[in-house]
Amino acid sequence: TTVSGNFNDFVFKRTLGSPNNTAMVTFEKLNVQNGNSGTSSGGIQVGSSKQVAIRDMQVGGFVSITTEDSAGNSSQNVFLENCKLQTSTSGTGTTGLIIGGGGAMFGCDFVGSDFGVKAYGKGLHMSGNRIENCNTAYQLGLDSAGTNAGLSGFSITSGSIEGNLTGIDMAGTCSGGFLGELGLLGHPTSGPHQDTYSHYGLRLRADMAQSCLFNMSSQGQFDVSAISIANASSRANNLFIACSITNAVGPGDVWTLPTNAYTSQFMKSKTQPIWTFAQLPSGGNVLE
Repeated sequence: TTVSGNFNDFVFKRTLGSPNNTAMVTFEKLNVQNGNSGTSSGGIQVGSSKQVAIRDMQVGGFVSITTEDSAGNSSQNVFLENCKLQTSTSGTGTTGLIIGGGGAMFGCDFVGSDFGVKAYGKGLHMSGNRIENCNTAYQLGLDSAGTNAGLSGFSITSGSIEGNLTGIDMAGTCSGGFLGELGLLGHPTSGPHQDTYSHYGLRLRADMAQSCLFNMSSQGQFDVSAISIANASSRANNLFIACSITNAVGPGDVWTLPTNAYTSQFMKSKTQPIWTFAQLPSGGNVLE
């Protein structure tokens, strides 16, 4: 069944002025499309809910699916499975999924948006998904308004992250995350308009990744960096283990490493930075 429209709102909409997160909501086997280019338009808005299930769906709109009532206020325990979320219009701000209350997403497909997934909140697991030809595949830690809402207790495993301008952007505070068994592939023509190199495979912004574990490979062409790690002002305790990006090619760097040892540690990776004494954290850590 196809449900479609062309108007500056959502085709299916649940939102309350005072979110109560009491309803159980299920969407199954529908094709939901909104061809409007307005920034308030989209396919499904399912706020004020918990135990949401969205299965076997095709959804398109300026924002295909959002779980927010308003920026930073999201439904909880949202589950997506086998969904194709492809924005039906192009332009800045188009987004496949905005999710902020935890849950899981398996086997979903995103192509050609400004943002594939915007994720924040606590307790989110994403596995076996495909995000290609987006400006940013995964933006982590920011809500829909760009406010740092944080993301903790999360994981991104397996799946395809290919031909995006940025594969994974840790733009807000991300803690206790596992990004593993992932391959980051850059293209010489990437993003919704296919007119430039991929910029980043993985981007850790300054002080935005804490106590995260990374196990990944990267190859292809990047014009900035396959993996970029910014300096941090305090010990972040990130660990890169068994990471291989030696096959990365292109005009950019393979690794962009921090100039101090506060940010990350590397074990059994292809790149093993050696720190000077002046670059080590203070505090009397015996191993250091």
